[in-house]
Amino acid sequence: MDRSRTQAVSAGRPRSASGPGHRSAPGFRHPGRRRPGEPPAPDVSAEPGGLAEHPAVLAQQRHRSAAQQARQVRLDAGPGRGRTAPSHRRRLRFVHLRPRQLHQRRPRGDAGGRLPAAGRRHRRRHPNRAGLAGRSAHRPSGLAQPAAGPDRRLARRARRARDRRRSAQRHAGQAAMKTRALGIGLLVALTACASQAPIRDNKPGTAPAAGSDEAELWYAMERAETELQRSPLRVRDPALNEYVRKVACEVSGEYCKDLRVYVMDVPQFNASMAPNGVMLVWTGALLRARDEAELAFVLGHEAGHFKAQHSLKQWRRIKDTSAMLTVFQVLAYGAGAPNTAMLGSLAGYATLFKFTRDQEREADRLGFQAIVEHGYDPRAGIDLWARMKREEDTRKYDKPSPAFSTHPATAERLADITAAADAVANASNERRRDAYRAATRPYLEHWLDTELARRAYAASLLVIGELLADSPQQDEGVLTFYLGEAHRRRNADGDRAAAARLYAQAVAMPGAPAAAWREHGFALRASGRNADARVALQRYLADAPQAEDRAFVQRELDKLGGGS
Repeated sequence: MDRSRTQAVSAGRPRSASGPGHRSAPGFRHPGRRRPGEPPAPDVSAEPGGLAEHPAVLAQQRHRSAAQQARQVRLDAGPGRGRTAPSHRRRLRFVHLRPRQLHQRRPRGDAGGRLPAAGRRHRRRHPNRAGLAGRSAHRPSGLAQPAAGPDRRLARRARRARDRRRSAQRHAGQAAMKTRALGIGLLVALTACASQAPIRDNKPGTAPAAGSDEAELWYAMERAETELQRSPLRVRDPALNEYVRKVACEVSGEYCKDLRVYVMDVPQFNASMAPNGVMLVWTGALLRARDEAELAFVLGHEAGHFKAQHSLKQWRRIKDTSAMLTVFQVLAYGAGAPNTAMLGSLAGYATLFKFTRDQEREADRLGFQAIVEHGYDPRAGIDLWARMKREEDTRKYDKPSPAFSTHPATAERLADITAAADAVANASNERRRDAYRAATRPYLEHWLDTELARRAYAASLLVIGELLADSPQQDEGVLTFYLGEAHRRRNADGDRAAAARLYAQAVAMPGAPAAAWREHGFALRASGRNADARVALQRYLADAPQAEDRAFVQRELDKLGGGS
């Protein structure tokens, strides 16, 4: 470093402590300054042993001289690496420059400490700051260069090409190692999955061997059955339970003694079968079925699951798939392939759902064979699935994905059953509608109430409307009333007028419930027909003397000016 250059720069542009851009610390005043009207300070520099020779004053003068040098930011550029003269080592430091880079050097400030840019020897690293990493020689000083400069390429093209070849070879070797590791992991997982015990012969009246995984599954289902027996949703009417069990036994044949049937008060259309013989039938399915043949088709489907041991196979498949995916994900993440792990998981779960769809198709075939063998109309399943398809079309957003659905598409099931029914020669037309209505009619109003409580009014309007179209004359009054209730509760444009019209029709039909007179009276009052409204509300109180809302209706009668 050439000190004469620094002196020349300083001589070309002299700067003082009070020059522009310099701000003194609070409470500090230059000793050479004086306020207006203040007498000049005496010159004590000539006095031997005076204040100018005091050690504190001498240190302050030396410090002020260093501060003046600090205000001049030096940018030293050049490849030189020579050491400075020994006389300058106490004030200047080496600047190890790199090609096309400039370091900004800042000595101490006025207060004797380092400036903020070099306040720490080991500064924190920030991703948005330029700097040199690695050696302590570069840490105390910032790097002065453009924030977003052009790309810098190595000077030697041969070395750059050699580095690219080595990098490609290294990545290829890593990819091969990942592939081998994933292949070994899949082989280990598949070997573990293949170690399951064979499925036992599910003969009527048999149970799994103690200690087997099937016995473990049965034990879990028996504990769940204990809770099921105490469930408030269980329908405990002996007549209804006996009727449903009779139909289930008819289509299950020799497996009848292995079944335990429970009717559950749930408004959705569904039924299920456990591996230990527990069959659940939801009241939503009983509401939507029209006759015993359709109920037999549903129960035959569930009995087919039990005969083919679908629950056990599905349980084993889930365990195998979970174990395989766990091993695969661990190996994939360990090999640095997270995307492969995610795609493998999706593929595994999609395969699992496909397995359940295949089981549902097999159960449909077994259920269809059961109703044909026991003399039911084979077209009962066609009518049932056609209505389910229309109800499914009313749902705009609740539609399962084809890849991750547990059941085949309703349209597919309808097409399969239609083809199977067309192939049956000399088919029976036995439906047993009267027996079915006799068993389910006492619960019709309650099931319609729970159906409306789902608040799926588009589906409820379709279900009740189709029930009304197929119902006997004795049920027209109650179905017409609940159709009006669906319109009133939905409360869309035109629903109030449609509900009032249906209430007026319901009270004129046989079998109309007492609540039809109440809603008819409120509709009349809303239209201004107060006299007719009083008559309808009085009829309601007469038909339902123990109604819970009797006090409310009586108050409305008092407002209308009538008596009880």
